[in-house]
Amino acid sequence: MNLRRVPVVPVFVLALAATQVAAQSLLTLHGEDVLAVGDPIPGLPGITVSSAAGGVGQSVIDQNANYLIVAKLAGPVSTIDDRAYLLGCAGNVQVIVRSGDQAPGLPVGVTLRSDVVASASNGLSSAPVISPFGRNLLFSSALFDGGVTVNASNNVALFAGTPGNFVVVARRGSPVPFVAVNPPNYGLFSASESTSGVTSNGRVLFQTELVGGDVSGGSNNAAVVTGAAGALELVVRDGEAMPDGAVVMPVSGDTTMGTQFAMNDAGHVLLQLRFSTTTGTATTANDRALAVWRPGIGKTILAREGQQAPGLPFGVAFATPTSAWVPDLGVMTLTRGGVTAFRAPLTGGGTVAGVDDAAVYRGGPNGITLVARRGDASSVPGVNLNVLGGVMCDDEGRVAFTASLTGAVTTADDSGWFVASGGQVTMLMREGDVVAQLPPTGNGPWRLSSASSSPRLIDGGRLLLIATATDGVDLRPVVLGFVPGLGWQVVLDRSETGASPLGAGTMNGVAFGSNTSNGDGNVPWINSSGDFVVLGNYDNVGRIVHRVHLGSLQATPSTIDTVIGGAQNFAIDCGSAQAFRLHLVLGTTSGIRPGFPSPLGPQLVPLNPDFWTQTTLDFAGTSVYPNSIGFLDANGRANAAFVLPPGIIGLAGTTLHHAVAVLELSNLTSTFVSEPAALQCK
Repeated sequence: MNLRRVPVVPVFVLALAATQVAAQSLLTLHGEDVLAVGDPIPGLPGITVSSAAGGVGQSVIDQNANYLIVAKLAGPVSTIDDRAYLLGCAGNVQVIVRSGDQAPGLPVGVTLRSDVVASASNGLSSAPVISPFGRNLLFSSALFDGGVTVNASNNVALFAGTPGNFVVVARRGSPVPFVAVNPPNYGLFSASESTSGVTSNGRVLFQTELVGGDVSGGSNNAAVVTGAAGALELVVRDGEAMPDGAVVMPVSGDTTMGTQFAMNDAGHVLLQLRFSTTTGTATTANDRALAVWRPGIGKTILAREGQQAPGLPFGVAFATPTSAWVPDLGVMTLTRGGVTAFRAPLTGGGTVAGVDDAAVYRGGPNGITLVARRGDASSVPGVNLNVLGGVMCDDEGRVAFTASLTGAVTTADDSGWFVASGGQVTMLMREGDVVAQLPPTGNGPWRLSSASSSPRLIDGGRLLLIATATDGVDLRPVVLGFVPGLGWQVVLDRSETGASPLGAGTMNGVAFGSNTSNGDGNVPWINSSGDFVVLGNYDNVGRIVHRVHLGSLQATPSTIDTVIGGAQNFAIDCGSAQAFRLHLVLGTTSGIRPGFPSPLGPQLVPLNPDFWTQTTLDFAGTSVYPNSIGFLDANGRANAAFVLPPGIIGLAGTTLHHAVAVLELSNLTSTFVSEPAALQCK
């Protein structure tokens, strides 16, 4: 495969137009193709990725840069077996589940398919989820055995586990395990990216309808469930009484307990709650809440309608004049440390509608803290924050958000992207700013238009902005990346070209996955190392799945065949502040968490030290690790590599990670450590 290629299904779509002068984007310079329309499917002779609509579907990524891709198949297939889940990395994706397969853990003859032969879904759900580490999956599927044992009351199941070791988590029509007396049965499930999750140790999260047993009409017929297969427990149930007597009810309809949930890798669950105003103690003035559930602890209310707003004058409450308060979670975030951020409508205490009636908060079970309020002064003199949105946070105290602006503004510069940290709110980019990295046209320079899309926050203060630029005549969708010390870079724009077995063409559209949490504090198409999935479409080519990386250590390719050997090339860019200092590449086979403190400075090295760490030191600067030790240039840059000789098959199946440490020799201190970069050995 050449370096570039994408899918579709998503929440955010860029419509792209005519080709412009190409920018040197990260996709152009360092992007990597993972899967394209027309590619052969490993292990299935004659079968390729279909060029039909949905040929390449939902794609997500874990922390080791494993991609989980939903694909439609072409060739010697039928409507029964033409959908599959593929898992792996660039150059090494494998089919792990296929429609029509025997259903894991169920009687022989029960298969993963719909009872409708021409069903568009072919049984398998279109949005499986993957854990941050460990390659644990959660997915749902319709079931079929020709009517022998499968019927309308038991024809759907949830499955979880690792490839080759999937088990049934729950099946429609089976008794639920968390009701001791007169237990109901599972009804239909909601297992999508926005309402489900799975952790690295196999704990799952899903929403379900309940039928029969102790179900009484529509008063207790829905639940949110978590736990491992065989050890499931209740997060919340319709009709459940809270300690203060408020009675939980679905957020909408009879069985939708929520439209968004998030679970981090510790098993904490972020959920919105709604309380009945006809039974229990809640009224229309306090019937909404945001809560976190924790294993062994239960639910803790983070914010509730009607309560005093923390950090604001007495009488300012989480409320609206019409008693329609709902917290806005923006980019649904629950960090590894159990922190979230949200926008809260405000009223009372002198609040003026349309002026200061909303605020952004950050926090967790130990309390929430005010970040910014509508009407606050921005970091630009004379410019104030107006409508807030698109909130996302990290564990290092940052909150990113968008805001429209009032004050000394015009319609050409009345919105911006912001990051709050340490009590300071800083404008990152503003509508009307020149995108200097894009060559100007005869119409003039490219400037950013409305800041309407949410910034995506990545570990270390890196951000992605999905925006539109204009030269005053034409519009140009663009993705920008920010790296502290490096500034802004063009990640991709509409000038990209790509190739697949179907030919070559120019990008005419690109999409990204959902904005729900991936269990690691990011959205499912980004990992904390800065790898993310670009889902793109090209003229005459179709869809291609690309890997792009945002950070100081570009490492390509991301896969090496241990039989034939190969090299992973490192493009190191630590910023001009690190100019002429010594760089050293370190590695590990033992993962990136928790890492270890640098012995020479305050940084955390995101590698778990092991024998390979010593190997990188022993072979530094040799033919195995050429230029892995040396001095950065005047821009803080260097090139290095890891060269794997052929025949080192003992590394097959191993994931290596590398990171770069920078040293100031004059006082023997470390001044910078990069993010980790993954390498899959196959």
